[in-house]
Amino acid sequence: MNHLFFKIFANYIGIYVWNLWYFQADITNFHMVVFAITLWAINLIIRPLLLLITLPFTVVTLGLFIVIINTWMVMIASRILSEIASLRFFEAFLLMIIIFGINLVLKKLLASDTPYDDPEEPRRMKRIN
Repeated sequence: MNHLFFKIFANYIGIYVWNLWYFQADITNFHMVVFAITLWAINLIIRPLLLLITLPFTVVTLGLFIVIINTWMVMIASRILSEIASLRFFEAFLLMIIIFGINLVLKKLLASDTPYDDPEEPRRMKRIN
């Protein structure tokens, strides 16, 4: 359940940052939340199907085609919601990069609680008898 809220929160923060930067978009907080939930649902349902269908292109491009698929997901979400102007490819690409960066930062901040993640605690090797 925490993973669900993490993804929606990261989408919301990305949309918020993009809305601050991109002055042509005047989106209310409610619409940003709806857009974040819509983007999460599209990534949950449609993205795996597209990844499977475009697997040959992904293999040939060494995984770079996934960036285009992620951009398409943002474009689809923007076309579903009429309150948000439908994004062109470059705008959707920038939004996708922002969301990716925020996901990366939040994952680093909310890292797992394993004892090996603590830099103060030295790693000890087990002795084999």
